[in-house]
Amino acid sequence: MKKRLTLLLALSASTLLLTGCGNGASSSPASASPASASSTSASSTSTSTVPPEVTYTITWKNYDGTVLETDTKVKKGATPTYDGATPTKASVGVSSYTFSGWTPSVVAVVADATYTAQFTESLGKSFNLGKYPQTVVEDSATLTALASATDTDSDGYLEYGSEEYKKVDSAAPCEAGYKSISGSTTFATGSAYYFKVEPIEWRVLFGGEAKTGLVMSEKILDVNNYYASKQSRTISSATVYANNYEYSSLRAMLNGLDFSSYVDGNKLNAGNFTGKGFLDIAFTADEKAYITTTVVDNSAATAVANTRQPTLNFSCENTRDKIFALSYKDLTNPSYGFAASATSLASRGAVLTDYARAIGAVMNTSGNGYFWSRSPYAESNNYYCVSRVGFGGDVAYSGTSGTASVGIRPAFNATIA
Repeated sequence: MKKRLTLLLALSASTLLLTGCGNGASSSPASASPASASSTSASSTSTSTVPPEVTYTITWKNYDGTVLETDTKVKKGATPTYDGATPTKASVGVSSYTFSGWTPSVVAVVADATYTAQFTESLGKSFNLGKYPQTVVEDSATLTALASATDTDSDGYLEYGSEEYKKVDSAAPCEAGYKSISGSTTFATGSAYYFKVEPIEWRVLFGGEAKTGLVMSEKILDVNNYYASKQSRTISSATVYANNYEYSSLRAMLNGLDFSSYVDGNKLNAGNFTGKGFLDIAFTADEKAYITTTVVDNSAATAVANTRQPTLNFSCENTRDKIFALSYKDLTNPSYGFAASATSLASRGAVLTDYARAIGAVMNTSGNGYFWSRSPYAESNNYYCVSRVGFGGDVAYSGTSGTASVGIRPAFNATIA
């Protein structure tokens, strides 16, 4: 019994030595259980940082570098969109600009990007080019200042401040009672008036979406006869009727030509407009670059059919001009915004400027006037009738080439230089 007890005690002591218990030793970290290791790993994974979403900045600019819109935090791979007002570009010379898109082409975002507005250049619907006396001065302070103003650059206009003015020393309205557009001035024969020199507005009749096209002044700007009388002339051994556009006062006045040597039986001629024609007065050298030289069609096909004097030929040779009057065919061309009919049409009619009212152009109570076409009109037993547009926009005949009260509405072919 005693031997068995001694053996048991020895075995217990051996076990204690093997486990390290009872000798002050601590447990080794390597002895951690599998369950404890798994728990530590899971804790480490749950606290790791998620990478931030990648975004970029998209900038939208106008043609001149002006920032129109800035989009921040645009996600990678997204296609950016411009949400602002449609970009615009101001007209320059005869050029109008229409927004056409962005450069470079808009694509999915992969980095910061800048897009710039692009524009298509064309003539548009209208533009301002040149200058001409138009609105009468009615402000008393300006009138007082103009009384002592001078023409420092010898262009025929008085300078006051940053503006120019034309003085008419002796007004000659066609009829008594004609008023200014404002209604504040009644033009009196023989009285002096000042007119502000203002930009000329041109209506684009054809080619508005292109870089070349036909234009006509929006208002009746001046007044002149078609030719000085009803008399025919002999030029280069040929009879030239009074309604011949090639040798007309109207063509000479528009282009600054000298036709003074072509004298009729009454010793009258088409005048010398060298250096003082509409082309010379209205436009600077730079502005003339926008005006093309046109082969003006003066054939019989551009005029009213000659059924009353078919044995006579009132047409003339084509001319090469910068400025011209529209033909009867032009004025009845639907492609130009007119009706094919020659009857009254508001879009063909035109208002007179104050200047034209004061110097002799005829007008109705609405302020509309007559204006010349370049086309002859074959009336019975005469050789001097010309087509003109009336108050209501009808295309009829003037009755005589020598009529001095028919206004002028110039036209030309414009090009973007």
